[in-house]
Amino acid sequence: MGNVFDLLDDEWRRLSRDRGAARRLRSVCAAAGGALSLADIERFVRAAHPEDADRVLLALVARAIEREQLAARVLLQLLLPGTRTLARRWWALGEADERAAAAVTAVYHRICHYPLARRPGRVAANILTDAAHELRRAVPRLMSFPSADPAGQIVEYLAAARAA
Repeated sequence: MGNVFDLLDDEWRRLSRDRGAARRLRSVCAAAGGALSLADIERFVRAAHPEDADRVLLALVARAIEREQLAARVLLQLLLPGTRTLARRWWALGEADERAAAAVTAVYHRICHYPLARRPGRVAANILTDAAHELRRAVPRLMSFPSADPAGQIVEYLAAARAA
């Protein structure tokens, strides 16, 4: 069994071709240039000009905050590259699988609780930034931010503990 990213990618391979799923998100498909599948939505967003991509992300997040789980899942898939970056960056959260799960949870939480009325643009950047803040709050106080040299930081902490 792989990590949470592998599981999400496996699920997406099946879900992205499901035309019934695309029909449930008809308004999102229309915003994505008349997409016929979730894979078409993904291709549109990845290739689109930022304003056009944001229009699709806004349509997805609007549905997600109304408890449409499929819209939240599609938006999560579109944000997986940034979510993977968050998981790599926050090494202090534990092993790779723990970091992956924490990053996915934080991003999904931000998708479902996105303040659309207050922040009606730059959806991807806002969600990933908010998720990074959640992850930072989850790091133990001793390690409050990632370091370019985690091993060196640990050595400093151990030296400080010995001196105390």
